[in-house]
Amino acid sequence: MRQAAFVLILRRTLRIWTWSGRKLVQVEMEIKSLTITDFADAVRLHQASFPRKEIERTIFGGKNIVNFLQNLTMHAGTTGGHQFIGSFQKGRLVGYSYIRLIDESCHLNYICVDQDFRKQGIGIGLMQAWRAIGERYNKSLWSLDVKADKGALIRWYEGFGLRTTHESYIYEVVQAGMKDQAVPLHFIPDWAQAEAFQEAYGFSRFTLHVKNHGRYDIRRIGDDILIAESMLREGVIHALKSLFPGARLFVQSPEALDDDRYSFAAKSVRMCTPTLELNGP
Repeated sequence: MRQAAFVLILRRTLRIWTWSGRKLVQVEMEIKSLTITDFADAVRLHQASFPRKEIERTIFGGKNIVNFLQNLTMHAGTTGGHQFIGSFQKGRLVGYSYIRLIDESCHLNYICVDQDFRKQGIGIGLMQAWRAIGERYNKSLWSLDVKADKGALIRWYEGFGLRTTHESYIYEVVQAGMKDQAVPLHFIPDWAQAEAFQEAYGFSRFTLHVKNHGRYDIRRIGDDILIAESMLREGVIHALKSLFPGARLFVQSPEALDDDRYSFAAKSVRMCTPTLELNGP
């Protein structure tokens, strides 16, 4: 039970009414923590629920993602509180959520429901589990990020008391707009470990040291590199381009960038609430 300090072993049974054709029937739904044997089904469900291009920019586009998620569960004491909750009907996984405990926040990374089982209360059941986990670990805030163009989903979240607190933008760095300059001296102290992780899973994080610029934490998913807006220095960008000449470089910014060196890719909003309401939308 080493994982019990971080992973809430949650199990509850809900009975909900739903329409089957023209007939109103009662369905039994089991909400419980995922085990390592459930992750293959969870990944298939996830990949069927989001557009391929959207998945490619996340860890779910990486190879061996099932093994990675299984390791998160088996080594929960060192992963900062990653939790996975599933909704099951007659033993079949029909919905799941991925939750992280971050500082004072209970953060919902993902929630998705099988298309054949939507509008049956499964999402509400997973939201109930989300609140239970936050309360269990004395979190003062429930938070999530959602793409700004998903209006219906944002309104659904608003029905639970979540409100938009700020926006975030992602831009692709256009190399043609950069000035030519010598690549500054740079090195990655954890290069071997990062490359091994990249080879195993298709994504990684590493630390980049650039002379006269500083030290930066970098995320790499497939052939994409993601950096924060604070790293928008041409010396840092040239160092990354020299390390990964075929990679696409993306920057995350809290504000819109009006600069021809950056091409708009996506916009998301952070939604939060100190009291998650369960009356539903």
